[in-house]
Amino acid sequence: MSSFPPLQGIRRHLPFFGGALVLTQVPALPLLLLGDRPSGIAITVYAIGSLLAAVGLSMIGIAWWNRIERVVSLVRTYAEEGRLPASREADAVGSSVRQVTASLGSLDRVLRTLESDAAKDPLTGALNRRTCSARLEGDLARSRRSGVPFSVAVFDLDELKKINDNYGHAAGDSALRHLTEVLRGAAREGDWLARWGGDEFVLGLWGADRAAATAVADRIIEKLASEPAAMGNVVVTLGTSVGVAQAKDDDDPGGLFARADEALLDAKRSGRGRVGSA
Repeated sequence: MSSFPPLQGIRRHLPFFGGALVLTQVPALPLLLLGDRPSGIAITVYAIGSLLAAVGLSMIGIAWWNRIERVVSLVRTYAEEGRLPASREADAVGSSVRQVTASLGSLDRVLRTLESDAAKDPLTGALNRRTCSARLEGDLARSRRSGVPFSVAVFDLDELKKINDNYGHAAGDSALRHLTEVLRGAAREGDWLARWGGDEFVLGLWGADRAAATAVADRIIEKLASEPAAMGNVVVTLGTSVGVAQAKDDDDPGGLFARADEALLDAKRSGRGRVGSA
């Protein structure tokens, strides 16, 4: 039975590595142990042995690296040609390559899943605040370059505290998830949704000026009122207040959000279930 190629490379270099240890390190040990201070000869011999040991380890590393490069080259070749050679040895290598490719594919899927989860709010599945800030920054820059309008709508779930007090925090969580579903259902293609924190959500509206963003917000208010939320044995009609702001050339993410948030406060002061704009 043939050994795994990297192991064969290690065995080839073990005599050099072992000989370096035996010929230099072992004789140096008694010299180092004589007297209170090691002699210059002992230190020199020990240093030479350490150097040779490092060379031996380097050669082993090179042997491993060469074989890794060969595997990568084979993976690339098989991926490009979509075939395997006919010989038994090549078939064995091809099988190993397929296993490596499958493992790399699984790892890639895991990484994508982790990256996706890290960008989302765990309760609602909307984007989280950090990702929202990054999206705001990217869309603001894109809008300045292209001249295409970009607006945000900040939503606040009305009376969330009352829901928590009357029905419990699990019902409050269900209300937040229900609002998320309604927002997703009403969003246009290319829009994105994030939970800023607590009961506040941000809807990014690419290509929408203030009037278009206000129209989207009005539709969402109507849709939420027409679709009551089931929270256990209780069905509750939810409401939301909205603040809309269109991006300006000198806006940064914080400034744009602050203007939309101020418009949201105006809407709430006007009686809730309304849209304010800035």
